[in-house]
Amino acid sequence: PLVGRFAPNLLKMERKVSSAIDDTSTELHAVLGDLFQGFLELEARRSKDESIEGRAHDMAESIREFWWHIRLCILFGHPHWDETTLQYCKTRFYAEVDQFASIIINMIPIAKYFPLPSTIWYRFTVWRLRNQLRLLIEEFEATMRGKETGKWAMLHHLSPQDSMDLKVDVCMKMLFVGIGPLTDTVCWMVWHIAHDIDLQEAIRSEVDNQKLEDNLRAMTSQQR
Repeated sequence: PLVGRFAPNLLKMERKVSSAIDDTSTELHAVLGDLFQGFLELEARRSKDESIEGRAHDMAESIREFWWHIRLCILFGHPHWDETTLQYCKTRFYAEVDQFASIIINMIPIAKYFPLPSTIWYRFTVWRLRNQLRLLIEEFEATMRGKETGKWAMLHHLSPQDSMDLKVDVCMKMLFVGIGPLTDTVCWMVWHIAHDIDLQEAIRSEVDNQKLEDNLRAMTSQQR
């Protein structure tokens, strides 16, 4: 549903956005750097709290949520997001994972079009997130269109006359499709680490620390 008649527009958007991010790289670097620093501080608190409670911290879940923060920031031009939007991204993601893992759908691919509980749930999560994105796009057009704040936002490079379907498809593509969003997020994280010697020392210390081995052992035991 993200390709078809909108495919040429989406490809043009990717090229335009790459140029736009380069042109505003200093401001965007600062915003994403602050976002990453906040993520590290939050993860340190979460890890400590869950360690006290005797629970293993799910870092993969945290990184996934951070990824959506970054993608939404690049799409809409501001870094802070409400729990509802993040939760809709999360449930849509897991609904798709369930589709990939379904024995029935893997054995009979056409079954993904049947009204099975998993397919109904997946279509509902897509519908709900797309409606949420429509509201966010309307808010962007009313409050940020043409403003200097968040000038790297992808939506600035779509015309106000472009259809809402195209704008929503661009957002869905950036949030979920392909390896681009994941590699972009990892690149930003590595870039930030490479420019912060103190952070490098902290990561090296954590890797060398016996505590890391204990945490991995605890996570493995919990998964069993």
